[in-house]
Amino acid sequence: MLPFQTRELITLPTLEKLSAVREALSAAGISSTVKIHGAVRGVERARTGSFGLPPGSGYTYAVYVRKQDYDRGRSVLGSVLRNL
Repeated sequence: MLPFQTRELITLPTLEKLSAVREALSAAGISSTVKIHGAVRGVERARTGSFGLPPGSGYTYAVYVRKQDYDRGRSVLGSVLRNL
């Protein structure tokens, strides 16, 4: 998918939710891509620490779909997120 042909569908905080959303989109025949954003930089982590935080909590996951699949993707999301 080319960047100008995609639209961000949702940003998720956990890998489990990302997995559920991607499986549902795939089952509906909608291709998707994921961009991982680091929420905590190394300098900030060194200053404030990360003790007690679950592994992977420093990332967010943005799911992108083709612009023509955006509306179908939103309807798939509604049912998936209700069940989580």
